[in-house]
Amino acid sequence: MTDREKLLEILTAIAFSDIRDYLDFGRDGLKAKSLAEIDNIKLYALKTYRANETRRSFCIRLHDKGKALAMLLKISGGHRSRMDLTNGI
Repeated sequence: MTDREKLLEILTAIAFSDIRDYLDFGRDGLKAKSLAEIDNIKLYALKTYRANETRRSFCIRLHDKGKALAMLLKISGGHRSRMDLTNGI
């Protein structure tokens, strides 16, 4: 895998991260998943992860999805810095 492909994979993981990938919403209530339960690529989206032994007390923060989406658009060429409203006239 090239560096560019790895970067795209990481940015995609951040841009499309979902808090449900990191939390269990079970019958016994909410608790943080252990790091071993989380897919390795999804770990890149974690900005902060702290949990006690029972994982009932935790702090989880994800990286900024908007910035990751903007970077993906820029890399893929889908983002233009200026819009042409003249319609070629």
